[in-house]
Amino acid sequence: MLDEHDVDMRVSILPTQYGENVVLRILSSGSGGVLRMGHLGIEPEVQSVLNHVTSRPHGLFLVTGPTGSGKTTTLYAMLAEVDAVHRKVATIEDPIEYRLALLRQTQIDPAIGFTFANGLRSLLRQDPNVILVGEIRDQETADMAIKASMTGHLVLSTLHTSSAIGAVSRLVDMGIERYLVLDALVGVLSQRLVRRVCSACSEPLQATPVELAWLGLSGPVTLRRGRGCNLCDGSGLQGRTALVELFFPDAALVDALRAGASSAALEELARTRGYRTLNENGRRLVLGGMTTMAEVQRVSRGHFLTTEERAGI
Repeated sequence: MLDEHDVDMRVSILPTQYGENVVLRILSSGSGGVLRMGHLGIEPEVQSVLNHVTSRPHGLFLVTGPTGSGKTTTLYAMLAEVDAVHRKVATIEDPIEYRLALLRQTQIDPAIGFTFANGLRSLLRQDPNVILVGEIRDQETADMAIKASMTGHLVLSTLHTSSAIGAVSRLVDMGIERYLVLDALVGVLSQRLVRRVCSACSEPLQATPVELAWLGLSGPVTLRRGRGCNLCDGSGLQGRTALVELFFPDAALVDALRAGASSAALEELARTRGYRTLNENGRRLVLGGMTTMAEVQRVSRGHFLTTEERAGI
């Protein structure tokens, strides 16, 4: 208990050569630990779109990103906006990270054969309107989630992919027919967490030539950095905000997907419809003084080495 609030800890212990390595994930239990949409640091226009998603009567909406990127927190913020009095909301999780009033929350137990797929199959007999599936890990769970979303249920879940557009390929790789994915998918949110510039010691500084090149700008540009203080332990960074990209297929994108368009071609087409990558949204955050170029690159840099990084080979 901390300041009269219950706190849950998810603990992972791994034996190493010189002792044990411990990793803690700290979660505020109860409904008080659930952040509302306006507290996630997500841009207002994105919040508005996500609210439209939760009003859909059926379909599949995915949040993607690496472990610890806040996927479940975002999904719970979306669930908190659902009218759970007039719509039956249920979850299948491993474990139950937050507790919300009026939600029917169930924890899976693989030891007794109660998996995500089996739990979802049982849950559909309970006639829910909105379903949160903690994670789509395998073909069976993906298949059940797709079928549920096509039979009158709004399904929210997480998936491990590096980009929003990549979620389609990931589901197809799992064994789901491409046309089923396209018929069910409402949209995909890809998310990362970046540290914010400390508000207590933030100061204006001129962008360096490297930053100007990354921003694609010329001439003097003023950014913000933290000089370091007691509040941020000298780092110049305090707190975190969400860096997101959204992908919502429309008729033209669906046609391109059905035709087997590559991810690159799909991205180019999506750009004509307002799609922005994590890096592009990161540049907006940097220009807005929210974070730094180094932070955006830390979480969104691709796995290929750039031309500059490969120089001299």
